[in-house]
Amino acid sequence: MKALPKILLATTFSCLIFQMKAQSFKKGDILFNVNYGQPNAAAFYQKTLYQKRLSVYYNGDYTQNYSNTGVLSLKCLYARSSKVEVGLGIGLWKYNTSEVYIYREHVMANYGSMHTASNKEEATFQALTLRLNRHFGNYKKIDPYVGFGLGVTRISYKEQHYSLDSGSPVLLADQIYPSDFLPTFALTFGLRYYPLYWFGLNFEAGYDAGALLSGGLIFKYASKNKGETK
Repeated sequence: MKALPKILLATTFSCLIFQMKAQSFKKGDILFNVNYGQPNAAAFYQKTLYQKRLSVYYNGDYTQNYSNTGVLSLKCLYARSSKVEVGLGIGLWKYNTSEVYIYREHVMANYGSMHTASNKEEATFQALTLRLNRHFGNYKKIDPYVGFGLGVTRISYKEQHYSLDSGSPVLLADQIYPSDFLPTFALTFGLRYYPLYWFGLNFEAGYDAGALLSGGLIFKYASKNKGETK
């Protein structure tokens, strides 16, 4: 009985050593990740700007609708060591708006005949980031990490203007605007779980292309390099 604590301690230590050697992440691995994220903080910011613009320009005489998607995130990553991986990330999402408003013929001077009109706008966001992940520990099925990224977001707009004076929509203009480019970043804490060595589940919390929480799948092309710990 006196030997039992020593046996339990030795068994626990052996299990830990096995876990460290049976790495879920090692140098040379190539990983493909697809996530979907909500809530979309970038969309909330865009909605705030949109509503502020409407309230100022149309002076309250409008009704509006706003909808947006979550963030679809795609990543391709390469393990430079058993602790660090680098790669590219793509984030995709869009929003749609529509409003019906009443205005006078001379908008700025606020006089003339009254008109009813409608606008529809669609914006598509495409974020491209350079990604670096720092991993902690080398366990058999669990892989925690912190991720960093810097990049650029391309924003494409298109808008349609309708007159509603006749009672049914009459298209007045269909416009596609030049794309805008804005800087973007990623800062996330992630966790991967591998039920199979080449396939796993991925979860991230933080900020990445607008998403605050995301989850998805990860596929791994495993390196033949065994025992790399540098």
